[in-house]
Amino acid sequence: RAGTASGAAHWERLGALTILPNSYRDWDRNAKHSARPPPAPVLSKQQQDTRVVSSRRSGHELIIVAKPNHSSSWRNNRQVLLLLCVPSLGAAIGFTLLGAWPVLPFTGAELLALSSALYYVNWKLEYRHVITLSRDSVRIDKGHYRPKRRWRIDREQAALAVTPERHPWEGPRLAVHGRQERVVVGDFLNRDECLSLLALLRKEMLVRTHSPVAQLRI
Repeated sequence: RAGTASGAAHWERLGALTILPNSYRDWDRNAKHSARPPPAPVLSKQQQDTRVVSSRRSGHELIIVAKPNHSSSWRNNRQVLLLLCVPSLGAAIGFTLLGAWPVLPFTGAELLALSSALYYVNWKLEYRHVITLSRDSVRIDKGHYRPKRRWRIDREQAALAVTPERHPWEGPRLAVHGRQERVVVGDFLNRDECLSLLALLRKEMLVRTHSPVAQLRI
């Protein structure tokens, strides 16, 4: 289902997650430890930036975010690109002044191709799944920067389907389903990341479908 204007507004309310995802990595420190598991250990900013599965509670909602491993930000890519552009263009301009003018357009084309490739990779790595579990429903948003597709399943009908891995290096395949819909989540995660997402979801919903392809151990 395509996202609507209201969906975009909700994504903007998530704000810091879609653009500055650090806000989704803060645990509710006022939670009652008797009713919830112990809080996650305090992580450094560098460790937080590399987390691909994170969660936080907001009122009666639990928001789980899964995104690809994004080891370098677009800002760092721009800095690297700038460091490459300065000497490359400087040398090209020098050759142009000496009469070898064809060097300049080729250098510009190479830098343009490199910039386009870095931007495309960064854009792909901004893709994420946002799973919002409330008392009444389970909402799943998928998209880059803002939701492009959205599913909503009644909480009473929502359940988790787990297809165990075929190879020890692979992760289990996870899907949230209701009576009429089935939505795969975290399909871009590696094994350890899939298990982290599975652990979070199993605390909130039942596993009603478990494929016997292989034995899953957590």
